[in-house]
Amino acid sequence: MTMWFNRRPGDIAAESTEDPTATLVGSAPPDWVRLPAHLGGQQLRVLGHEESTCPKCDAPARRLELEDNYGVAECRACGFVWYRRRDA
Repeated sequence: MTMWFNRRPGDIAAESTEDPTATLVGSAPPDWVRLPAHLGGQQLRVLGHEESTCPKCDAPARRLELEDNYGVAECRACGFVWYRRRDA
């Protein structure tokens, strides 16, 4: 069973979307992410992660490599920055 949580960039805790009494605490990379609605909202497996820079502002950011050539950077200044990888 997969439980989904919503987290804001930089936060260490995330609230469950299904159970209001559940909170996830920690900074480990997730196994799955859900694209925002304007990108289709599909669920994608996380293939890898790295500490890098934001593709939008070059600030330090954690990047997640996702299925289907998607990526997301978690930047404190820009929020979640979604992009398609060119190298795949």
